[in-house]
Amino acid sequence: MNMKTIRFIIYFGIFPALIHAQSFNFSESEIEFSTKWDTLIYRMDSNEGHLKLHTNKWLMCFLHWRPLTPENADVTPEYVREKLITFWGPNMAYFTLKEGEGEMEINGHRAYYVNGDFMGQVDTRFIIWNCEETQRQFIADLNINKLMGTPGIYLELQQMIAETVTCHCDFNQSAEGALTRFYRNDTLKIAFKAPSHWKTSIFETEIWYPEGPSAQSASLWTLSTTSEKQIDILWHKKENELNEKSIQSFFDRAVVENNLNYENIIIDSIYTFDNVFRFKGKYTLVKEDSLKERYSRFSNTHQFVGEAVEISGNIYFLVASIIKIDKVWGLKVDLPPDEKDYKDLLNHAREILNQTNKP
Repeated sequence: MNMKTIRFIIYFGIFPALIHAQSFNFSESEIEFSTKWDTLIYRMDSNEGHLKLHTNKWLMCFLHWRPLTPENADVTPEYVREKLITFWGPNMAYFTLKEGEGEMEINGHRAYYVNGDFMGQVDTRFIIWNCEETQRQFIADLNINKLMGTPGIYLELQQMIAETVTCHCDFNQSAEGALTRFYRNDTLKIAFKAPSHWKTSIFETEIWYPEGPSAQSASLWTLSTTSEKQIDILWHKKENELNEKSIQSFFDRAVVENNLNYENIIIDSIYTFDNVFRFKGKYTLVKEDSLKERYSRFSNTHQFVGEAVEISGNIYFLVASIIKIDKVWGLKVDLPPDEKDYKDLLNHAREILNQTNKP
């Protein structure tokens, strides 16, 4: 395989997506595949090879609301700055304000926003507005983790979500660019749009809501179901006929690579179509040393789809994996990737294989 070609394929498409983002005219796929891919393994010899690509991003898109009172009714830039520094309690002491603030309109209301930084690791944006019709004050609390290489475009995407919030009146369910999923909760009297692979749930905490979330006081968090992804392309000279046992050999050959070990491997199903073996399952990824910091700390479980095929006397394995996260900060979350997410990732792996120089 030609490394220069691989790099071109991995990075191709990033710059058009970022340019489009400036005018907010971009699709979900442009956003999803604009994230930088790291080459963790590139090993080639005369009989076998292994290419491992990895991408990781982390974002937290919160929407909080509280009763509108005389004490909080005056939303000014100073008020929004103070909220960003104090909202989460003592931990906010590590936040500093950044350049970039202003005003916008959300659901007919004037809103103010400010930007902050958490110890050089997290970029944060607070947007606050009052909804007199429902007597609520809203805070869009938008965050991206820079340590994980999350592109700034994901902060802008969260702002797009905030701009679709319907805090009163009827909800417009037409898709808007990358925002193709609709969240609506009639009990909480809230609705907004988000990307299809982001999931929204109630942020459950008895400290804030001893009597439970309500239409007057609650928080939602919207997280990505594809925050961490891997592509493995592994090949070796044909030794035996390709069969179901060959699928396990992928993990046997890739089990100890660059301080990454596969454990608890479960292959749920294998079937053949047009002489291609297709399979899916899950595994636990044990991460060591420096690579440990490159991966999410919220889960070690990955679910995968893959295929194996014989080409010109070589056996090729393509495995597309997405992290499976059940808890964040000890709180249960529902973040199962959709079938389309796996399909898109496997197609991306095929593109890389098809456009490189095969041995």
